Amino acid sequence: MSKRTRQLDALREMVYSSFPPVVYNGAVIHDGEDKEASPWPEELDDDEDLFQKLKGRQWTNIVSVEFFQRHPDGYVLLSDQAFAAFLPAWLLFSLEDEGGGGEPREYLTYMFRDPQKDGDSPNLRVQLDARQIRRVLKLNALQRETLRAIIKDSAEHHPSNFVRDSAATTLARLEKLERDLDNGVL
Repeated sequence: MSKRTRQLDALREMVYSSFPPVVYNGAVIHDGEDKEASPWPEELDDDEDLFQKLKGRQWTNIVSVEFFQRHPDGYVLLSDQAFAAFLPAWLLFSLEDEGGGGEPREYLTYMFRDPQKDGDSPNLRVQLDARQIRRVLKLNALQRETLRAIIKDSAEHHPSNFVRDSAATTLARLEKLERDLDNGVL
């Protein structure tokens, strides 16, 4: 077994040990607009597809490669509670897809990027920052540690220099948020 395989196995074990599989029945979509039917074909309605595939399920039941290929960044559409419940499925998929172009890892890296360092409008930066903080607060300390470990792994092993640099910046942001939590700032 190669060193890299052992590293990835350790990360997978972190995901399984820090995110217990719990049936999730709360709001799935971020705007609270869960819906069971849509006038649009399924391929045009990500919200409906996510609702149908996630509502009433555990993250360990979401194993379809097609689902993750279709929604490599689907967690951005989820409510904060659903994000915390299903993030581990995307974390595992990002580990499994390491040789497949790394797109899921890229999306994870961008999810928690520092909006203050982007060219977004000030209003959007405030909204992104507040949403990221809310989502981090939905995770417990062990889950946040697991997320940081996977982002750190991307910073060290992703084939793209740009993604490695972005992951390093994202990791610094997550570490700052963790310090703020420890210091009672959040």
